Amino acid sequence: MGGKMSKLDKLMKQINKSYGEGVLRKLGETSFIDVSWWDLTSLRLMDILGKGVPKGRIIEIYGEESSGKTSLATYILAQLQAQGETVAFIDAEHSFSADHSENLGLDVDSLYYVDPESGEQALDLAEQLVITGEVSAIVIDSVAALVPQAELDGDMGKAHMGVQARLLGQGLRKIIGHAKKNNTTLIFINQVRMKMGVMYGSPETTPGGKALPFFSSIRLRTRKIEFIKLKDSEPPLGVKFEVKCIKNKVAPPWKKGEFTLMFDTGLDFGSELIEYAAKFDIVDKGGSWFTYNGEKFHGEEKLREYLTTHKEEQFKIEELIKQILAKRNAKSIEDDKEDPLPETVDLAEHGIDID
Repeated sequence: MGGKMSKLDKLMKQINKSYGEGVLRKLGETSFIDVSWWDLTSLRLMDILGKGVPKGRIIEIYGEESSGKTSLATYILAQLQAQGETVAFIDAEHSFSADHSENLGLDVDSLYYVDPESGEQALDLAEQLVITGEVSAIVIDSVAALVPQAELDGDMGKAHMGVQARLLGQGLRKIIGHAKKNNTTLIFINQVRMKMGVMYGSPETTPGGKALPFFSSIRLRTRKIEFIKLKDSEPPLGVKFEVKCIKNKVAPPWKKGEFTLMFDTGLDFGSELIEYAAKFDIVDKGGSWFTYNGEKFHGEEKLREYLTTHKEEQFKIEELIKQILAKRNAKSIEDDKEDPLPETVDLAEHGIDID
């Protein structure tokens, strides 16, 4: 070729000059990184998500009331704060609880809090926060509460068909490019609705139309398992809930796990470390006995006490588990030997409408 530049190379040079370096490129000639992640202290949630919280992506968490949606999203914000990141909370439901958020580890004093008057304002402010490039994650609570201005200005009972879906679709199309560029993750909390007269497939649907499920890299479905009570006649102290990943564009999907939320202390991840250490043979388990580094411990509590007083060993186990999870989740869905997909998947069970 004698160093002659091809038409395509000339076009690439012109495009990058006009629109910014890296808009058009050959991946083999760049240090392209598809996904980077934030770590979490919850090994189970990291496993479900892939390697943690993906940067610059959209995540949807949806489920019924009291199924852990907002608590899960708030925990993620708190985890990012602990790593020195700036986070924001857009409270379209006007139901934010500072006390509960602090129990989940959130530093409310440094939280950027938005109290929007309409759906348009909420999405516009989300876009402006993303464009700054200084906010790492934004929670929008919730999609159902993103009320269009036309609905606020209209009469009670007047139908506004498709207005919210158009609003969310337009907002996401404007935001998603900035989010990718600035590594800002948006977490949308959503509710579940039941469609009438569905004979086949799942009757479940979510507010806001099809745009959010389409643009989301990860969709998490939460379900309440049971309330935690000392006695049936007393108020609940917490709730057990399940998180199931029904869509994941950055890691194998379909993973699920159970979590415990205590209302006065937050999410409890106490048993996760030992559970995963035994699962990956970092710790040997035989009956009620655990063996680690040649030392035996009778009962999980004894091993937990040892790790609590030997932080360097606890950290070593955590890092080994994270390395194993990263390698396992880096495989394609087809090649994942640890947790293969079933030969047949009941889509309705996972909340996917097949109509």
